[in-house]
Amino acid sequence: MEILKIHEQIKDNILLLRKTRDTLKVRADDKSKAIAEYEKAIAIITIRLVNGEPIDFEGMVVQKPPATIMKDIVKGICYKERIAADLTESNLKSAMLGLKAIETTIMALQSLLKHEE
Repeated sequence: MEILKIHEQIKDNILLLRKTRDTLKVRADDKSKAIAEYEKAIAIITIRLVNGEPIDFEGMVVQKPPATIMKDIVKGICYKERIAADLTESNLKSAMLGLKAIETTIMALQSLLKHEE
């Protein structure tokens, strides 16, 4: 491999590294917001059930469930928010893996460059 090509690839990967780092910030923020929305939904549903308010859940009415199973019922009702939170976490992990792959590529190219010089 030519030295100039290696330098160019290192430069390209460094730019990609910067973009990926910016993506990480956005995805971390998305994850925090999604988790907050999930926890907020849990709190709202719990309060509504404790207050005796009937809640329609997929065609079934839930009202004043026993305290022993309330937590499970509330989590079930908030399943969409949980999916959103899990998805944002997966997206963040994916971006972190991408960042590691770029770092590894840069190190490999630097090693190649040493041997070419």
